[in-house]
Amino acid sequence: MNTGDIAHLMDTDGVTALGDYSAVVPVSPIAVVSPRNHADCVAIVQWANREGVSLVCRAGGTGTTGGALPITANTVVVTMRHMNRVIAMDESAATITVEPGVILAHIHDYVEGVGLFYPPDPASLAICTIGGNVMENAGGPRALKYGVTRNYVLGLKGVWGSGESFAYGGQCRKNVAGYDMIGLLTGSEGTLGIITEITLALRPKPRVIREMIVGYASSDDAVAALRNGMQQGVMPSTAEFMVDDCVAASLAYLGVSALFERHPAYVIWQVDGFTEADVEAQLARIVASSNYAGCMPMDTPERSEHVWSIRRSVSLGFTKMAGKKYSEDIVVPVSQLSATMLALADLAHESGIRVVGYGHLGDGNIHVNILKMGASDADWDRYAPDVVTSVMALAMRYGGSLSGEHGIGVTKKPYMGMQFTSNDLRVFAGIKSVVDPQGIMNPHKAIYDNDYKLR
Repeated sequence: MNTGDIAHLMDTDGVTALGDYSAVVPVSPIAVVSPRNHADCVAIVQWANREGVSLVCRAGGTGTTGGALPITANTVVVTMRHMNRVIAMDESAATITVEPGVILAHIHDYVEGVGLFYPPDPASLAICTIGGNVMENAGGPRALKYGVTRNYVLGLKGVWGSGESFAYGGQCRKNVAGYDMIGLLTGSEGTLGIITEITLALRPKPRVIREMIVGYASSDDAVAALRNGMQQGVMPSTAEFMVDDCVAASLAYLGVSALFERHPAYVIWQVDGFTEADVEAQLARIVASSNYAGCMPMDTPERSEHVWSIRRSVSLGFTKMAGKKYSEDIVVPVSQLSATMLALADLAHESGIRVVGYGHLGDGNIHVNILKMGASDADWDRYAPDVVTSVMALAMRYGGSLSGEHGIGVTKKPYMGMQFTSNDLRVFAGIKSVVDPQGIMNPHKAIYDNDYKLR
């Protein structure tokens, strides 16, 4: 293989960290390359087409479905770690243009320093990159009020898998000329090309934020609280749902005791706005319109951090408690949340495997944990995949989707036939074949092909 054209981009430091947060075991790539600019990305893609080499574009490595891992031989990993500049900030237009390797938390700090606001806030914001967020169409707790990454992407530049450059959008807030190529690329999981520049819309930063954790006697009461509050004209920025199993696992992992009263279910409410009176009134209407069992205002930095540390540690707590687990992120209509939660619990297996759901109450995004618990290793290996399949089937039964924000990658690809028709899948494959005719971009990910059988 002739690497002369891109030899200067070889990155020996990038070879050592190629995992992610999934259980997928990566294949060792033949090389890792690290572009510094758009021209480097063009050169890499054109070289890969000439040499018949596959490319996997990688950002922060915080994914949970194996989407940014090399899984086949003859693959080169493209790490975007050196394309990490803020290119431009236009305060009057409320936009920022960045390279894909910029850490999301840095964008938050940068824009909030001038009174602006970029709302998407996935849990990994301290280490995930904006390029990865775009590729996965990442969300986060604030998606209830503010939407997901796609709602803020105004412009994208990059390179198709064919080696041709593209540039779509810019600073315009409205643009309906032609097909929505930005929408196509956002959430495409690196299967179509490499993003080299991103222009994001910003909002005015809310001046007042209030938080409260409220306990409920049941999941039904928690869901009803959201519905009733919204009917009262309140749109919370965050409504994070947990059952007490989540809290117990997280407290044990952290080695602390709860500062709030324990109840069967909880919602972490966050409301924001521009005046104290308005925000206080919103929070009061949420509490008054719900059948709640207890509440604690998160009115000090210590209380707020205590509650959010518990929410952030749920997954780690379940891992410690259960020994092994699978994590999924189905989404259902909000009207089906209560029924879905009950049905998830019923998926517990007689071998000892348990199923627990929690997550983003307002947009129906449920993080489902399939827990080994008392099951033997043999029973876990035998039955856990069937439980995962049942979770996906449950999402379909209630009119939902296989994923709300984690993407499809490798781990969910076998289930794509549950949500999409064979014609849908042919359309997806046809789009890819036009912009990536040799199939070099992140092959065998996200869309169904004959390398994977539907379960």
